[in-house]
Amino acid sequence: MTNLPRAIIIEIDGCLADNSHRLHFVDPIKAGCIPGMTDILDKREPFSKYCVNPVTREKFKPDYEAFYNAISDDKVNEWCLELLHGMHESYCDTGSEGERDYNEDFHFLFITERPNRFRHKTLRWLRTVLAEDIGRFNTEIVKNWTGKLFMRPDTIRIREEYSTGLHRVVGSKNIPDNRPAHEVKREIYMNEIAGKYEILFAIDSDERVCEMWKSLGITTLQVK
Repeated sequence: MTNLPRAIIIEIDGCLADNSHRLHFVDPIKAGCIPGMTDILDKREPFSKYCVNPVTREKFKPDYEAFYNAISDDKVNEWCLELLHGMHESYCDTGSEGERDYNEDFHFLFITERPNRFRHKTLRWLRTVLAEDIGRFNTEIVKNWTGKLFMRPDTIRIREEYSTGLHRVVGSKNIPDNRPAHEVKREIYMNEIAGKYEILFAIDSDERVCEMWKSLGITTLQVK
């Protein structure tokens, strides 16, 4: 027990949001492709570079822009919403007239591997979902989500070295952030959350992310 505000960490895709309708953009099996050559899909690496279209025999290429652009059509996973609802009720204060007041010492921390350029779409979806259920008890919970939503940077800056023939030049450049989700989320946690919140538990569907949370001593609910 600490004096820090309590919080739970939630991934959106596959947890709060049912993204099954858009998985065909990034999952070769959902897209109707088949393993090529002797390829066997590794459960820890769902997007295989060897999967091919059974008709054209072309290699499958995931389309992440289309995958994330379709998030507005996601349905909510009721089990996750009920869990958040219950946690919200548990940490709300009861006012003098029996009304439930939002407790500022309890937070939902959405940590998602979605790129930051989809922040507006994500916030709009979150506000809609939470306003329809949890938010009907107190609208404070659906305000100012920007500070409680942590997303993958669109780009990261890397060091580069090159030679001009006479001199060796050291510089840096921005590249797309294609790091594994567990690396991105660990960085977010260390920079934005560690020492600022008491984490009750984390919810995620990615096995490597769940192992990362556990390695940090965080109780983890893995979605199958």
